[in-house]
Amino acid sequence: MAGCIFCSLQKSEGDIIYKDDWCYVVPDRYPISRGHILVIAVDHYSDMLSTPEDVIGHMFIIAKRYAKINVAVNEATGVNIGTNVGKSAGQAIMHFHIHVIPRYDGQERIFDFGKNKELLPEEMKDMARILKGAAAKSQ
Repeated sequence: MAGCIFCSLQKSEGDIIYKDDWCYVVPDRYPISRGHILVIAVDHYSDMLSTPEDVIGHMFIIAKRYAKINVAVNEATGVNIGTNVGKSAGQAIMHFHIHVIPRYDGQERIFDFGKNKELLPEEMKDMARILKGAAAKSQ
């Protein structure tokens, strides 16, 4: 869809950790915690409610895979996996995506998406490199 940042982002192979026909994975530009990533639908669906169930199922399988990798690599003690539907629920980009947020003991659990510190481009590349390497080793 024209003007959609997630539709444009998938064309720029730069920070993409994983990609298949249905979804791709990137570090979140405004992470809630170290290792916060997004699993994003390749096709444009505005939110989970408008996304076909087979796509949702596949994307949650990928979210689970990368949650395991992320928890191990970043030594997280927990993980949140979820999505927001609509602006009132905190959805900032109207393109279906799933958040995978590693959690750490003692960390405050805040879900105020978009108000976090933006990662520098080299930090995005570093996180993508770390998770790509870990994924390759786990296959």
